[in-house]
Amino acid sequence: IRCDDLEGVQKAAALIFGRDVTPADIEALIGTGQVEGETRILLSALGEREIRYTATVVRDGELVADIRRSIKRTHSGRVVAHHELFEVPEKFQGAGLCRQVFDTQMAVYDTIGVEEVATEAAWIGRYVWPRLGFELVDPTELDDYKRRFAAWLIATERANESEGAKLLGGSDSVRDMAISRSGRDRVGRDWLTSS
Repeated sequence: IRCDDLEGVQKAAALIFGRDVTPADIEALIGTGQVEGETRILLSALGEREIRYTATVVRDGELVADIRRSIKRTHSGRVVAHHELFEVPEKFQGAGLCRQVFDTQMAVYDTIGVEEVATEAAWIGRYVWPRLGFELVDPTELDDYKRRFAAWLIATERANESEGAKLLGGSDSVRDMAISRSGRDRVGRDWLTSS
């Protein structure tokens, strides 16, 4: 673990978690303990109520994952983890790395009192986060997502209007759309990662 301002991080962590935080706590937060490879961690304080950690996992000289998270205590007193980045080169995708790190992080969050997890959904994350159970911040946006998905299905000739309506009929969440299939075709994943 590399830290440019250990005292600042320790003060911020104490305000966030209500206790001292050890290097082992930080390693557990990152969730890469069970991941094969070397994890390099950079830890920093972002003001007095927020810490950020960046982890780079390298295996045999190759980047396996780049992870960036921050945790803060809001002025209302809530502890919020912000998943800013989780980048896995295509070569390593599909091997369960994201799920493994995510499950570890969520278990640690439960023990330290994180009340909310916010994500940034870009690239493959637009598919992965909904698949892991994350939902839209504003549920009223679901109908707009359904309209855009239906239009995409027709424009890309992945489904006709009737097939699109059938696919969307059972979609009560972005997760439902993410896992949508037309036969063996993973249309939900393709749509969420297409733009």
